[in-house]
Amino acid sequence: MTDPLVEPPFLEVAQVDVQWGDVDRMQHVNNVVYFRWLETARTRYFERLAFEQLAGATVYPILASVQCNYRAQVRYPDRVRLGFATVRIGTSAVAHAYRVESEQQQRVVATGLGTWVCFDYAAQKPIPLPATLRQAMETVEGRSLGSG
Repeated sequence: MTDPLVEPPFLEVAQVDVQWGDVDRMQHVNNVVYFRWLETARTRYFERLAFEQLAGATVYPILASVQCNYRAQVRYPDRVRLGFATVRIGTSAVAHAYRVESEQQQRVVATGLGTWVCFDYAAQKPIPLPATLRQAMETVEGRSLGSG
C-alpha cells in the first residue's frame, strides 16, 4: 500500500501550545510530553472519524505499540502542530505515523510510529476493522488506503 521509504501524507489533527510545565531542568520539553502529544494526535484523529458511532458500543481502538523519534529540542514558548497518517491496514490492526512540527523552528521536531487494534472490550479480543470505519478513514484522510 504505502512505500515505507516515502513519508505518508499527514493530516494535521491538532495544534498544542507548549506549556511552562512541559519543560524540564534542561530547559527543553521533557521526552514524556511528546508521548502526550502523540496521544492527543491519535485521540483527535479518532474524534474526526466518529469512531464510537461507526464501530459499535463495545469496540474501541487499543494501542498495541508506539515509538517516538526525537529530532530537535522544543522550548517554551512554542506551539506544535500534530500530524497523523495511516500507513498500513491489516485485518484488525492499523499501523500509523505521527509528525510533530514546531511553529517557532518551522521544522519537524519529532516523528513516531504506532499500531492500534480494533478491539471488542466486551469479548476481550481483536475484531476485524468494520468497513464503515475504513471508509471513514479514507474520507478523513482524503485518500485510498489500499487493500488490507
